[in-house]
Amino acid sequence: MRYQIYPQARLRWLWTAHPMKSPVDRLWNALKRNWDLCVSAILATTFCITSILRGEKLDGVGPILIAGMAVGAAIGATTLVASRWVTDMLTKDEYGELIRMIDSSESNVRRPYEIVATAAFLTASLSILVFVIHRAISENFLILLMAMLLGIGMYSFLGSITLIRITRRHSARAARIRSLKERNARERRRNRPESGRDDGKPDPS
Repeated sequence: MRYQIYPQARLRWLWTAHPMKSPVDRLWNALKRNWDLCVSAILATTFCITSILRGEKLDGVGPILIAGMAVGAAIGATTLVASRWVTDMLTKDEYGELIRMIDSSESNVRRPYEIVATAAFLTASLSILVFVIHRAISENFLILLMAMLLGIGMYSFLGSITLIRITRRHSARAARIRSLKERNARERRRNRPESGRDDGKPDPS
């Protein structure tokens, strides 16, 4: 006789084992996971709207664009170095074996670094473009480009902060696994029987 779960009991079990999240909870979790993107989008949108409503002319954008070139290139290069370091750590450590059991290509590990590096180099490239053409375009178009530059640049900066947390988390997990491995090795050595005759034959002496 097959065990049959009554509909009400089954619904209660599904709710307790896999509780359904409300749309508000899902939205809040998505905002927490992408807080850097949300903050950057809000800042860029606020800058664009307030600048257009004020009607003020953007003067002295040259130094800002030069800073965008330097900061974008620096963040992009640093992110690539950090990505390489994490990849090397995963190839030399047992932690990498656990990662590859879930993600064989390690694409999920590299993706945050690739996204931030792309945003950083895009910041540098857009800064160069705006620096070249900012005197020949209309004021509203310049405001739009500067808002885009602000959003992408801020995202690359805040994203690098997120990457620091991700890198530290990977390093802490790898260190924890190494510590467990060393502790297990010490316990095996401690519990290893002393060398002697254990083949069941009588001692000739």
